[in-house]
Amino acid sequence: MAPHSAGCQVDILKIDCGSCEWEAARQLWDTASASVLQAVDQLLMELHLSDWRQRLSPGGDFWKLIAFVEANGFDLFSVEASSRHPPLYPAPWGIGSAPSVVKLSWLRRRSAPLPPIVYQTGDH
Repeated sequence: MAPHSAGCQVDILKIDCGSCEWEAARQLWDTASASVLQAVDQLLMELHLSDWRQRLSPGGDFWKLIAFVEANGFDLFSVEASSRHPPLYPAPWGIGSAPSVVKLSWLRRRSAPLPPIVYQTGDH
């Protein structure tokens, strides 16, 4: 991923590439490509968790990705299990099933809103 051009703004960046999303994520957090995110307002990623032991373990790629994106000014606002992919059996926690693919959506964090303006009128 190349750094963005000055003045370029990206409304939505979607990364959904059939399991290569982990390589794209690694490129974001391992290189100077984090500058790409500075021009992005919304980030959408579809993550395959078939190798969940590596991805979901403490300090795993899933948690690194979330921490990295949030440290670069985004708030996670949606997590959705994909119904197009079969679930994982057994689930990582040993009971039932877990989604094999999740869709994560982040929005760029905006600065706090300005306080309301209060007009005071004189005694008339």
